[in-house]
Amino acid sequence: MQILIYSFFISFCGAAFFIESCLQMNIEYRIGDIIFIGASTFFTYLFDGVMAKYKKYDSYTTLLKDHILSATLLLASGLVCFYYVIDYSTDFNLYLLHLMALSVAYSIPVFGGRALRSIPLLKTFLIIYVWVVVGTVLPSKLYHIQPENYTTIIWEHIFFIAMLAIAFDMRDYEQDLREKIGTLPTMLGEKKASYSAFVLGPLAVITAMRISLDYGVSLAVADFSAMLILFRSPSLKTSPMFAYFTDGMILVRLFVIWWAVH
Repeated sequence: MQILIYSFFISFCGAAFFIESCLQMNIEYRIGDIIFIGASTFFTYLFDGVMAKYKKYDSYTTLLKDHILSATLLLASGLVCFYYVIDYSTDFNLYLLHLMALSVAYSIPVFGGRALRSIPLLKTFLIIYVWVVVGTVLPSKLYHIQPENYTTIIWEHIFFIAMLAIAFDMRDYEQDLREKIGTLPTMLGEKKASYSAFVLGPLAVITAMRISLDYGVSLAVADFSAMLILFRSPSLKTSPMFAYFTDGMILVRLFVIWWAVH
């Protein structure tokens, strides 16, 4: 049930990140596209959560029988995604295809018996890449709009998502050690990895200030908050609300930008 609740929550965060980018790029987004982003985010995270339990089962059939509600919701969200995908252009769908392939290969061992997440540092990189593509590149491609500050927006998003991704690597530290997954915390230690906040945080704040004078300061405050979360992750990660609090920074960003532009 925790997987389901978190998947619903992160689907709202995915939709919020998409809307935030549209606001930054002065794009008039469509509700249907927001539903598609939310449904695809829900599917991806629920799929990953279910597959994480596969080692306890002898077959996929048994796994799905024990998680029938999750399987039903995966099918439903997949159908929602398909409903909207068929109306998108071929070029756009081909671009989406590589995101789908990465999402599957992230959890399922397809490369020499290894999932992509097990390759050193690739777990963190893929999370950053997929979130930045979904939240920044897809709006630009979907609506054929690329503002002058497009590159700056992408970099600010990279720095912000990187802080959240490393914070989650802190949470997964013990599990990643057992599974021998190379992340900054497992390779450098939690304390040293937390110091990355003092590199990514200032970079995010500087790029945020360059995006817009209207909401740059508010966005910079949100980035600074994410920096503090990353730095304090080793002590905060044991909280059951850590994931919601960390990903909730995406919702905070949407709020401050929405408030600034309206």
